Amino acid sequence: METTLTPGQHDALVDSLLRPDDPIRNGAVHRILASPTSTAAVDAAWRHVVAANPYLTTTPVRHGSSTVPELTPTGPVPEFVVHPTDGGSTDTPARPSITLTDGRPLCRLRGIGSPRVRRLVLEYHEVLLDSHAAHALLAEVIRVADGGAAEPLPAIGDYFGWYAEQDQSRVDTFWQQRFSLLDGATPLLDEARREPRPTARLRHGLASEAQDRLRDLAHRLGVPEQWLALLAWSVIVCRFRGGESSAIGVLADVRPDGLPSVLGNFELVLPHVVEFDSAPTEDWLRRQVTEIRELIHHGHLSSARRNDLSGTERGTTLFDSVVDLRSDPHGSPSGQGGAAVPLRVRSTGDSLLLDHDPTMITTDQADRLLRCTVAVLSGLADGHHSGDIRSLSLLDDQQAVDLGRHNATAADYPTDRCLHQLVEAQVDQRPDEVALVYENNTLTYRELDERANRLAHELIARGVRPDSIVGLCSEPSLELCVGILAIHKAGAGYAPLDPFFPEERLSYLFGDLNCSVVLCQRSQLDRLPSGGRTLVLDEPEQWAARPAHRPAPAVAPDNLAYVMYTSGSTGRPKGVLIEHGGAVNFLWWMRQRFELGPGEAALQWTAYSFDAAVWELFWPLVVGGRAVIAPAKIHLDLERFIDLITDNEVVTLHFVPAMLQTFLSAPKVSRCTTLRHVFVSGEPVPVSLMDRFHELLSADLINLYGVTEVSIDSTYYVCERDADFAFVRSGTPLSNTQTYVLDESLRRLPFGARGEVFIGGDSVTRGYLGRRGLTAERFVPDPFGPPGRRLYRTGDVAQLLPDGHLRFLGRSDHQVKIRGIRVELLEVAGELNDCPGVRESLVVAFGEGSERGLAAYVVAETGTEIDPDQIRRFMGGRVPPYMVPNAIIALPEFPLNNNGKIDRKALPAPNEHRSSARHDKKPVGRVQLTIAEIWCRLLELPQVSVDQEFFAVGGNSLLATQVIADVRRVFDINLPLREWLEASTIEQLAAAVERRLAEGSDQDVSNAALQLLDELSADAELVESDVRAG
Repeated sequence: METTLTPGQHDALVDSLLRPDDPIRNGAVHRILASPTSTAAVDAAWRHVVAANPYLTTTPVRHGSSTVPELTPTGPVPEFVVHPTDGGSTDTPARPSITLTDGRPLCRLRGIGSPRVRRLVLEYHEVLLDSHAAHALLAEVIRVADGGAAEPLPAIGDYFGWYAEQDQSRVDTFWQQRFSLLDGATPLLDEARREPRPTARLRHGLASEAQDRLRDLAHRLGVPEQWLALLAWSVIVCRFRGGESSAIGVLADVRPDGLPSVLGNFELVLPHVVEFDSAPTEDWLRRQVTEIRELIHHGHLSSARRNDLSGTERGTTLFDSVVDLRSDPHGSPSGQGGAAVPLRVRSTGDSLLLDHDPTMITTDQADRLLRCTVAVLSGLADGHHSGDIRSLSLLDDQQAVDLGRHNATAADYPTDRCLHQLVEAQVDQRPDEVALVYENNTLTYRELDERANRLAHELIARGVRPDSIVGLCSEPSLELCVGILAIHKAGAGYAPLDPFFPEERLSYLFGDLNCSVVLCQRSQLDRLPSGGRTLVLDEPEQWAARPAHRPAPAVAPDNLAYVMYTSGSTGRPKGVLIEHGGAVNFLWWMRQRFELGPGEAALQWTAYSFDAAVWELFWPLVVGGRAVIAPAKIHLDLERFIDLITDNEVVTLHFVPAMLQTFLSAPKVSRCTTLRHVFVSGEPVPVSLMDRFHELLSADLINLYGVTEVSIDSTYYVCERDADFAFVRSGTPLSNTQTYVLDESLRRLPFGARGEVFIGGDSVTRGYLGRRGLTAERFVPDPFGPPGRRLYRTGDVAQLLPDGHLRFLGRSDHQVKIRGIRVELLEVAGELNDCPGVRESLVVAFGEGSERGLAAYVVAETGTEIDPDQIRRFMGGRVPPYMVPNAIIALPEFPLNNNGKIDRKALPAPNEHRSSARHDKKPVGRVQLTIAEIWCRLLELPQVSVDQEFFAVGGNSLLATQVIADVRRVFDINLPLREWLEASTIEQLAAAVERRLAEGSDQDVSNAALQLLDELSADAELVESDVRAG
């Protein structure tokens, strides 16, 4: 008769078939006999016990070509093997593992000692028995060997009778409800490995007083003491995972109450879903106890069935740690319970054990986890603890000290100086040295100073005072730099009004800033709202009669230096007020930490609406160097970009990772031999990118992390060559800066725990323009610093590593980084919802690196249809190009999960909707066909119409640089930048190529033409940004 399987047997059988040579499903229990017993008596007792329990003769039998055996209790008696005592050693002699071999028994008894047995070892396969059954069986053998009569143990058939009476629909409902609390797998460790092996063990003892109090707590809760280890570990996993609901494996015996010793396998690893909230500690503990009991009661399901109910792929585990709740009066339970995980926790009453896989977690990491668990147990043992469960400390005294070491960053800098005053010091030292370079034009320090002084006097005459805001609307030019310095000399702060922004965005900024004066290039006047406050920046004859000496307004380091706008969750960007002092602190750190000397060049090419442009301009000017101003969008033509670097012997420059990747793909990048420092920021740096950089360039690569609200960056890491790291670190704090990883109550988290990054120190900015409530929410009192100091809560999720470095993990809110620019998804959705015909929308980020973009899922109003091209045109007139969704997906309704929330896993993949998929005008001729092939390859599209705009089919400025490089290489031509920018379709680009091939000549770039096709190159902000993500 075929043996029916318990869920535990089913899991063991499946595991063994998948891994036939793996002994993980073997178990063994040991008993030292009270008095030595003859081998003959033990052998006879074993045979009597097997005869009384024929289930023990179960063997696997395969029929025909089937690979799945039937388990039939008609096999031979399992063997009893005797091993002579070897010098009194208690080591168990090695034996082959028990496998599912046809006709072979699934257990065996071994006696250690001859002619009298001193110790018995029962070895078994978990298809047959579990640890509890094996101990019961071994106890029965010893009892019979001592003269007792063999009696049948509870039969497995009794269990199946009980099981048949259970309502399985209620079991399914229980698991579905528990799984609905999770969004997927909830690993504690980063690395997912299919077959971890927890081969190393750590042990931490508990103080005797704590043991007594924990016994009292267990008694009060009505649970075995082992359960307290699970409660403490639940706190650890949830806190280390950032306070999210998490699943933890629970290895438990699920035998029904009336069948405590039934033979078979009833030990299962069940996923315990822990909701981590702010409930009082005692209430939370009692709720967990109730849920664990419910978990065990409803545990009679195979892991495959549980996977089906959870919606996860077969073989996917929701957790990577297991707590052993099994109780064994004879010692540590054996067996693995079927879960291949790297972490296993068990309490012995006086100690806490942690088995771990040293290939997945270091001993130091495992030790910190164990120490944190002991700290939580100590907190639970404290009868005076009355706070909520989140307030339990995870730290022992030594950990608390270690967490503060990386923040010892105090350093001197000129706390009485403003940005322009640092430049003026260089003017006095080297007045006739070149300060600024733009194409073929230069300004010496003296010329820069005098021009800025005259303009500053004009601004003061127009009512500009310290802390006034002066708007600045200009393309890159010498006049733009003069304007910035003049605004500072007048005591005011500048606010970039980037002419490449859409008109609606410029109009909003113009109104929000309420500038006292706006400096604007003549060519950009029609981009701004009308008003009498505008001063034409490139017509200096208007203020030529003003004095050339320096004005002396009462400006101090705590006065405003500039205003930078970042994405806002309300649907509108918010202005950050940055003071001189914080920017000076950053620049002085750069000056002290990295070499840039008089006469050396730094490239200023980041758009001035982002704060990397601040140090790109001022760092060379405060050391007597040259700031080389890049023409607008020159980076789209990598060959000319590299020429700019080499011709000017640029020493330092800045990229976001996606643009650095593109830069390194240029054939001539190795010519950039003067580069000494290359800074990268805006998003995490892939290890492959770091390695590629080190292969091609001898310069240092410095990873920066920061936010606009703490000028300018906050941490740095000089990437080590040949470093064997799984990720590139986000860095340690720079001078006079502190970084913390905190929980929602501003408590410090242990090394390795996920929490929100808070930044403090001298560079924390003033706050948001006109938004006191938001400023109070995001800029909070510093609980670790002197009175009056503040921390900025970044919304970034990270881990603090033991060496003080941050590891950036993502965002805690709805913000994402699109190739370095911080984008608030709710702001994009708010704009989409204003689009005619759109009822509601959801925006998500997808892709990686230069392929990263936004996908918009939209539901139409009744009676209307979604037109993706119309939506793109609408969004293009309201938001910057990096906020226009690359993919627009129309849905009849949003899919919902059991909680009524949008089921994001059920949404269509964005890559299938990256464009409107219109391809009605096919390419003709060799040139069009070749360019179409380049587009389709880079955009990963099957085909594209030759009259479609590049950005309308998923392009961006980084991909545009690759198109330019490929077209230049294939056709061996050198189009002027103007023609590249004008050619936004295959048709237009092919016509330009054909003209150039026919002419066989080249022409100069016309800077005035750079704005003629802004829609092609406006996405340049994606690579000019200095907004940080580590």
